[in-house]
Amino acid sequence: MVSLVLLAALAMVAILINTTEDDDPLRPAPLEWPPADLVAVSGGIFSDISSPRIQAHSEATSDLSCVGEDKEPSHATDHKQRAIDVLASVYPVLAATENAELVLAAALLLPLEEFDRADEYLAQASKLSPNSRLVSWNQLLACTGSNDRDCDVAAVHSRAVALDGSNGAVWMKITSDHLAADKEELALDAVRRAIAAPRFDEYWIDHVMLLERAFAASTDWPLADKVIKAIGLVAAMPLPVMPLYDKCRKLGKDAAVWLELCDQLGQKMFDDGRTIITRGIGLGLRNVAADLALNPGRRARVSRLKREFSESYSKLIGQREAANLLFNDEHVMHDYLDNFATYGEFEALTRLAAEVSRLKASPDYDQCNFISNPYGY
Repeated sequence: MVSLVLLAALAMVAILINTTEDDDPLRPAPLEWPPADLVAVSGGIFSDISSPRIQAHSEATSDLSCVGEDKEPSHATDHKQRAIDVLASVYPVLAATENAELVLAAALLLPLEEFDRADEYLAQASKLSPNSRLVSWNQLLACTGSNDRDCDVAAVHSRAVALDGSNGAVWMKITSDHLAADKEELALDAVRRAIAAPRFDEYWIDHVMLLERAFAASTDWPLADKVIKAIGLVAAMPLPVMPLYDKCRKLGKDAAVWLELCDQLGQKMFDDGRTIITRGIGLGLRNVAADLALNPGRRARVSRLKREFSESYSKLIGQREAANLLFNDEHVMHDYLDNFATYGEFEALTRLAAEVSRLKASPDYDQCNFISNPYGY
């Protein structure tokens, strides 16, 4: 049965529980899914994932014949309100600790009306753990994420490069900052460094696991609850590629240098990206460059890659049984998160699908774990 869509089956459920107007005040705004900017930069790869289609999935009735006393589905409204109430009291507790990871989590959990305290919390986390790449990454996002922030952009860039200069995602964000400031030569240098970097990591799963550990330290939620809420929050984080994508999209056909760099960065994101979204955006950049270059051969190659990629990820993320298994079996959830952190999302989903097949073949395993969803989605 086709069910939850994008990133992973679990990630889609997290987005579904955070998309109504009265849902979660900790998020800056309700998400349109798929977000328009994601559809744009992915070259249409995700455009068939429509809100009505997702709504139909979320309203589908599961076979709850297996549901027993220990698997009673929760009521969605009560579950959401409980999460809101708890999270509203969590971040001050986390911020008061001497643990850099928990303080960083507090910064990520700030409600919109108190978001001006994010810089304070990030500075506190940096002081507690001055060599943390994750703290530095969030300072890089925060410093240039708003024009009304008073921060030393050059200093933030320098620190990010010193701690994580081998990460192409850092250089991509710096490229976007330079483009936003109309510093063309600096942007060219930064994008070349992004392409040459040995890795590309936007720390998506690192943020999810960080928030899960923060919730473990501050709530009594089961693992699935913690991971669902963590993914919902991380999914709302900005895509730092947007200024660069706009640059590539607005190029003239005579801008040969930038066209080639846009294509190369897209290839880098597709080859080394750790999430399906990052890889899809990479193909979107390549698609833009191919269209503007008026190169039929390149356009055909990119179209083939898009088709093959779309077919392969669709098979992996359209498995309702895999989503249910993640909710019901904490051992499987732990393995999925560890595999995501070690190998990336695509391989984690591949291993999850294999685990579904293995466990379904075992007569000693609780088959209800594939049928029922204790969260009611």
